[in-house]
Amino acid sequence: MQSFYQKLKHLRIERGWSQEDVAKKLGLTKVTYSYIERARVDIKLTRIEEIAALFDTTLSHLLSVEALNDIELAKAMANFTTKIAAAEKELENLQSKINALKQELAGR
Repeated sequence: MQSFYQKLKHLRIERGWSQEDVAKKLGLTKVTYSYIERARVDIKLTRIEEIAALFDTTLSHLLSVEALNDIELAKAMANFTTKIAAAEKELENLQSKINALKQELAGR
């Protein structure tokens, strides 16, 4: 059973790409991508989405439950929770703007 990081390496090698090739395609340095592939840095969900698109695969394939150990699953969930919190904050901001516009229109 392959971990997320092992899958990244496998997909890269399968395509005949070097770490530098993948890094360039993602707009990263080779060192940064190398750290991602070796699980030496935390990776955000948005970056995983970019990687999935690059390798023409799905998030569910990269993040299959059986491929995630407890630490990886916790990191993925934390990133997902952060993304949801940001979306909720943005929704609150938009609702405030809508309310302000309604008050402005009511005053005319």
